[in-house]
Formats: sequence, C-alpha cells, structure tokens
Amino acid sequence: ISILDADGQYIYVNQQFADLHGYDPEELIGKHWELVYPEEDVPKVREEILPAVERAGYWHGETVSLRADGDTVPVDHTLATTERGEPVCTVRDICDRKERTRKLQQTTARLEVLFENSPDMINVHDTNGEILDPNPRLCEKTGYDASEITDMTVWELDREIDPDAARTLWQEMEVGENRRLESRYKRADGSTFPVEVHISRFRFEGRDRFVAI
Repeated sequence: ISILDADGQYIYVNQQFADLHGYDPEELIGKHWELVYPEEDVPKVREEILPAVERAGYWHGETVSLRADGDTVPVDHTLATTERGEPVCTVRDICDRKERTRKLQQTTARLEVLFENSPDMINVHDTNGEILDPNPRLCEKTGYDASEITDMTVWELDREIDPDAARTLWQEMEVGENRRLESRYKRADGSTFPVEVHISRFRFEGRDRFVAI
C-alpha cells in the first residue's frame, strides 16, 4: 500500500510495497510514482488510469511495477482516493498467478492437440448421456460429422449400453475414477464394430462430465 500527495509523490508506503519494488520505505518517501513504472508504461498511467480515478474515484486492473534492480513484476493494481483526494495505491505481486496461468495454457494446448490428433476415438458427455464433444477420430471411424454426433446420446452411438445401467454406472463413479467396458459402436451406415471403452469422470466448471476413450 502507498499514498501519494497532489503532486504524485509518495507520502506513505508500507513495508510490503517497498519490498515489492526493492527499496526501503524511507527511500520512496518524496519520490514520484513514475519511479516504480517502466518508462513505456508511464503514458498509460497518465492518460488512462489517473483520469479514470479522477472520474470514478477508483480503478482496478493489471500493471507492471519496476523494481530498483531493473526487474519488472506484474501486479494486481487498485487505485482509489481518500476523502481528502489523496490517491491510495494497492498492489499485489501476481507472478505466481501468471506462471500458473501460463502452465495451464500450455497444458490445455497439449490436451487439445492430443484430443484432436489421438488415434483413439474420444467423446465427452454429460450425466444425461448427451455427447458434447467428439474428436475427429470418432467422426472418421463412425462416419458421422461432429454436428451429428453432438445431437446424439451415448446409447445412440453405443448399441450395447442400457441407458439406466449407464446412469447407474456414472453415479457410482468417483471423480478421477476409470472404468473399462466392452461394447459395439454404430456407424452412420448402420453397421457396428467392437470397441473397448475406458471412461473417466471429472468436474468441469462445477459440472460432472465423462470422457470416453
């Protein structure tokens, strides 16, 4: 946390604010806020962020803080004003959050590649048996296109599974649990072929989903 005067100079910084920027608190007192921003980011603060605070009395977003050693730190940044109109700046280091997001994006990209290019047939369905997402291999092997399969239920594709038995199986499964079944899938031309199905239960955005491989 820091507080600025009308000229944009620090009149208060707490230890955490100083530590984030690589200074002792007393080193920042009397310094202008531009000290802790990369030079290229200063115009945005002047032209966008500060006018927003003047209009609404509040701004929140992400910015980059410049440390004393020249390194930069992405921060979650809030600017508000006191009753006397003094800007109060609150920042939180989000390096870890950024890194988690980056790793999640990498993992997601890898999973998408595996889903799209897997030699196995894969579909994701819900607790009602409605198919939500088929991979290209499933479409290729069954002769349906993706829009046709997403209009189908599991038992329209899997000709040996009983709807009631399937629902019971899904209800009994724990998140992350895997079950193996043998069955027959139906092609668009009406023919069938034997399959070995591995089904797992997972949670996505608060909802139960099942992936069948």
